Amino acid sequence: MYYQVGSSDPLWTASNPDIGYFSDVAISADGECVVVGNDAGCIRYFKDATSRSGSSEQPTWRSQHLGGSVTLDISDNGEYVAFIAGGSSVYYFTGCKSKSGLDIPPDLTVSTPAAELGHLDMTPDGRYIAVGGYILYEEEGDRIVEEPGESGYVAYIDISESSETPTWSDEFSLEMIDIAISDDGYGVVAAFEEYRAPGEVAYWADAYDLSGSVGPTWTGGEDDFTCVAVSGDGNLVAAGAYSMPKSLHVWSEARALSGSGLEPDWSKPLQVLDVAVSRDGSVIAVSTEEADGYYLRIFNSDGAELDFYRLDSPGNVVSMSSDGSVIAVGGGAYDSLYVFKYIPPRPVGGPVLPTVLATPVFKLALAAVLALAVAVAYMVLRRGA
Repeated sequence: MYYQVGSSDPLWTASNPDIGYFSDVAISADGECVVVGNDAGCIRYFKDATSRSGSSEQPTWRSQHLGGSVTLDISDNGEYVAFIAGGSSVYYFTGCKSKSGLDIPPDLTVSTPAAELGHLDMTPDGRYIAVGGYILYEEEGDRIVEEPGESGYVAYIDISESSETPTWSDEFSLEMIDIAISDDGYGVVAAFEEYRAPGEVAYWADAYDLSGSVGPTWTGGEDDFTCVAVSGDGNLVAAGAYSMPKSLHVWSEARALSGSGLEPDWSKPLQVLDVAVSRDGSVIAVSTEEADGYYLRIFNSDGAELDFYRLDSPGNVVSMSSDGSVIAVGGGAYDSLYVFKYIPPRPVGGPVLPTVLATPVFKLALAAVLALAVAVAYMVLRRGA
């Protein structure tokens, strides 16, 4: 379903003709291009999204079926799409606005040694991609065993190299949970957890100058992390965890750090479900589970809480426009979708005005809100027929 931010009436809808559900969605910066993926390893690309109307809209083009559940991203201009589909490969499409038809093959396939890739993020220009997942270890001679709890894998791809293998990679004895990349490709941050010991956050600086097998520039945290986000310049890292007492961790000068076991600049004792950061790092939005219910909480880069809103149900997914002015929150099962217009405080020749987050622009009851994408308009998809 595709909405303009100011209205709870969808402009248009599209269903999933494959058996199963939509698993991810992304939208171009101007809202004109939308790409959705399903659990059958297929993506559908919709051009001229703001001009569409009606129900059962058909995609401009559809990819081949390339595996399982899709995780994807789209460039700001809508020309480049990258996705993973539950296997070991990354699929990349160029010239997306000019494509049409069915069963479109990827323009580049990048193969990794991972047993499964489950996390992907791409820079707005479509040049750099960070992916994460887990690998298989060989034990007891030729016997291959799967150890996802002790086999974290991170890889970095520079599309300009046109290589079928990653530019660099790293392995961890921790389970890979989430990954994010800065807008210029300089910084990559990944979150890990460990069932028998605390997890950590890892950061790779100068990522576009690395090659081969590498190690992180710094690590920190010591928590069982659930999510991570980074500002556009790579200087602010926010990571959330679901355990107490330190569950929202923020490093404000990430580009200048090095070493291991680094403490965050500030933290909050919150059980975090998801986190999003504005491009300039000035707005941090987190969905939380607390003793008296579920919340969306807004912080600035210094850790001051700017506003909050109590949710009726878990906000498993948080998405934010690049300037932080639109925030969408959704959850699984039969849940509520919230869309907020957030107005941060600004000096006006006198006292700073209070924030405006008192009520959502609209709230909807939808089944299985699995992914959100926010731009000028945003789209959220549900199970199709």
